[in-house]
Amino acid sequence: MTQANLTQKQEEQLAQALELTQQFEQKLQELDQFSDAFVQKYKRESIFNSFKERINLGQQNQIPIEAKLILLGEVIYAAEKQDITPNQARKLEELLGLSKYIQNYSKIREQAILGELV
Repeated sequence: MTQANLTQKQEEQLAQALELTQQFEQKLQELDQFSDAFVQKYKRESIFNSFKERINLGQQNQIPIEAKLILLGEVIYAAEKQDITPNQARKLEELLGLSKYIQNYSKIREQAILGELV
């Protein structure tokens, strides 16, 4: 083997190593994104379940409507912070059962969100 062939072979190996390193970095980034998404989903599920347990316990202890309204405020705040999804927030709102106590709840809710009836 001549020196020129050895250098060419080393360059090819170096190019392969560089390509593998880039692929490895890309896979690490993908893994980080997946990991972040998994942690966020787990965090959301945990917070949602915590709210759900509190609501169920409150229902069993017949908490007053004022306490339910405060809890609804906490749910909305958690949704705004993206600690729970809007869908989870709606499920928790339904569990609170405020429509049983407030006439025209959907219109009142609309006013609370928009500041007026549309």
